[in-house]
This record gives sequence, structure tokens and C-alpha cells, in this order.
Amino acid sequence: RMYTLLLREPALRAWVDRQDYFTDWLIFDRIARALSGAAERTRQESPEYQRLMSLFEDYLTDPLGERRDHRLAELARQAITHADRERLRADIRRWIDDHRSGAIAMTPEQSADLSVQIEFALLVAVLQDRIDMLFHSWNRGGGGGGPPPPPRGGCNPKPHEKKKKITPPPPRPKQAH
Repeated sequence: RMYTLLLREPALRAWVDRQDYFTDWLIFDRIARALSGAAERTRQESPEYQRLMSLFEDYLTDPLGERRDHRLAELARQAITHADRERLRADIRRWIDDHRSGAIAMTPEQSADLSVQIEFALLVAVLQDRIDMLFHSWNRGGGGGGPPPPPRGGCNPKPHEKKKKITPPPPRPKQAH
């Protein structure tokens, strides 16, 4: 779905290409700035930006809503399972209207672009979460008997946090039969 979205939406591809790399958190940071009107350098002082990032970070701890309800998790599941893109985009645009700063005026084109960016961010968050689960499972020896993986951040911390290196164990040598 992510690849198809990038192929079908040239504006999204150009938006993603403006950075050297991306994570779910970095994408949501950009979206929070767009919805709040906060400048990149002063975003930490913006209450609107802080409110949105708190909402996004809460979503990122459980992007599929497996442990609790979250409207963004509902939209993520819809992005993964539904073929009706127009319905999804309309739902995302309603979410945008409910959460953007009142000081931010958006044209229909800007709202449409932002809805595609949010759809992409939701898909990236789900993929990143599933990859985190695989790494945590691998580090526990692949068994399902251990505790569930910790909330997000172990494999893909926020850019300003110290990164923890996670290396899978070396393969076991093959035994001759």
C-alpha cells in the first residue's frame, strides 16, 4: 500500500523526498507543524504543536489499537483493509478539520495533500511497529512465551534520543546428520 501510494501520488513522493530519511515520528512531526502553523525552529514553544505531537505520540505507542482505542488507529486499520480510498481520505480530512489549529486556513488542495500525507504516516507507523515487534521477538530467541515487546522506542527512537543498537544473534552452525 505504501509503495502504491508513493507511485500514485507524485506530490507525496516529492514531499517525502525533501528529507534524507524518514520515520513515523519524523513524518508526524512535519504534519504537526503543518496543522499547528508552528515553525520548525520554534515548534517546541507552540502549544498547538505540543498538543498534536502528544496525540501522535500516543498513537505511535499502539498504531493498530491493539491495547486501547484511538481514532488514528481506526484510520490506520481502514488504510490497510479498505479499498475505498475516497472514503478513507474523507475520514482523514474530517480528522484534520477536527484537529488543526483554528488559525490555519487550508485550501481544499492543501487538505487533500495533507490527507495523503497522514495516510502515508499511518501506514509507515504500522509497518515500523511490526518491524519493532519482529526485532524484539528475535532478540528474545523467537519464542512467543516471553513478555510482549515494550512500547515503541526500542528499535526506532525519536531522532533526539540515543539510539540503542539491536543486533540479531548469529546463526547457529548447521550440524551434520
